[in-house]
Amino acid sequence: MSYSTALFLSVRCSGLSADTATPSSTVEPANVETYQSGYGDSVEFGGPSAVSQELDTLNENRDSLYQLDPLQRGFDPWFKWKESLNRESKIKLGVNALMLYQHSSADASADNQRNSAGGIYRFQGSWKGYSSPSGNDGKLEWRLEARSDIGGDPSPQQFGAQYAAALNTGFPYGDNFDTDLAVLNWTQLLNNGRAGVVAGRLAFDAYLDAFAFQSPYRGFLNRSFIFNPTLATTGAGALGAVVKGFVTDQVWLGAQIYDGNASNGTFDLDTFRDYEWLKAIEIGWTPDISLRATDRIQLT
Repeated sequence: MSYSTALFLSVRCSGLSADTATPSSTVEPANVETYQSGYGDSVEFGGPSAVSQELDTLNENRDSLYQLDPLQRGFDPWFKWKESLNRESKIKLGVNALMLYQHSSADASADNQRNSAGGIYRFQGSWKGYSSPSGNDGKLEWRLEARSDIGGDPSPQQFGAQYAAALNTGFPYGDNFDTDLAVLNWTQLLNNGRAGVVAGRLAFDAYLDAFAFQSPYRGFLNRSFIFNPTLATTGAGALGAVVKGFVTDQVWLGAQIYDGNASNGTFDLDTFRDYEWLKAIEIGWTPDISLRATDRIQLT
């Protein structure tokens, strides 16, 4: 018998608390006391791992475990600059670093490894190039991402697979992900924010069966919480397109297509020319649009 322990550290310099799979038509003014740079409370398209959702969620003010007031005040000019940049140029920015350390009480492999550490590093942002009083905004989103082990092999992804192959508590923290422009797409909201279309290089998990607890930024790590194990997947950045929208106040429809051979950490058109696609259609029901992230029935 063995046990494993993990230390999860998130450093965020970015800044809709609702983790959704489809856009909302309800828009509230941003509360500057809630959001460090005034982000948030805007109409977004995609689940919690989408660029815009991460920018808003990670920009929320949170109570610190340790009160390091001088250090926190040192970041005030950064947050004020980002708030000004968003107000004047409609640009949101975020820099994020996540690090994971794991230790096991017993050896599970021939190389007698009991420790592992890795990191996920992201520079991401969005630019609102088109806005409408009805909420039919259009924006360009991007994410430059790198992942690596820390201190040599194995990475947490490899380490976790040795102890819990199906659940893999270190799944997102791999060493096979070179610096990559993982996301570069245009998102356009339609029908007063009740529908939307996104096309370009996409993070498929932001749209394909996205659900409220699906994010590597959560403290509880489990492969089945990051990806639905019953669905086919492709690379973290894949050329594709998604369209979703509410056809009534409770029912939505959606369709998606991705390059089925896209590879993590690689941005080229070679796999796109193979013409092998991951395709999905979905229909969902929720008692109310505001509850679609957590209270719903969905068939994909």
